[in-house]
Amino acid sequence: MNNTQTVKVVSFHCKKVIRSLDCVRRICRTADVVALQETWLLPHDISFLGSLDDDFAYTSVSAVDTPAGLLRGRLYGGVALLWRKNLLTSVSVIARSSVRLAAIKIVVKEKSFLIVSVSTNSSENIPEFTECLSEVSTIIESTGVESVYILGEFNAHPGVCLL
Repeated sequence: MNNTQTVKVVSFHCKKVIRSLDCVRRICRTADVVALQETWLLPHDISFLGSLDDDFAYTSVSAVDTPAGLLRGRLYGGVALLWRKNLLTSVSVIARSSVRLAAIKIVVKEKSFLIVSVSTNSSENIPEFTECLSEVSTIIESTGVESVYILGEFNAHPGVCLL
C-alpha cells in the first residue's frame, strides 16, 4: 500500500499578476501550490487572487502601505501563495510582519510542512534582507514542521560578503 502523497509546488516571479494572468492560470492547472512574487497588488486588490482559479485558496501580502490615502511603500513587490483546496484541506496561514513574505503550514497524512514565498533584495537593502531572513527563521522555529520549502526571489549572492 502506498502511503505517500505528492504535492507539486511551483514558484513564479510574475511581475504583476494581472499582466501574467494567463501564465498563472496555466500553472494552476498543473500545480497544487503556487508561490508568486512581485504580484504588484494594492491591499484592496488582493481579493483578485480568488478569481484566478476556483479550485485554489490564497493568501497574499501587498508591499504598498495605503492607510493615509497616499501610495507609500514598495509599489513593486508583493507575494502570494495559492493552494488547491480539495487536495490540501489542512492549511494554516502563518502570521508574519514582513511585506516580503507569505507562509502557510500544510498537514498531509499527519506530516506537516511549511511553504514560504519570499521576495527580497540583498544588494539594495541589507538590513531589510537580514530582517526578512530572521522572520523566516522565526516562523520555521515556531511552527514545529518536519520540512520547509522556501521559494521565491532572494536576489542573494552566496559567497559575497555583505559587510
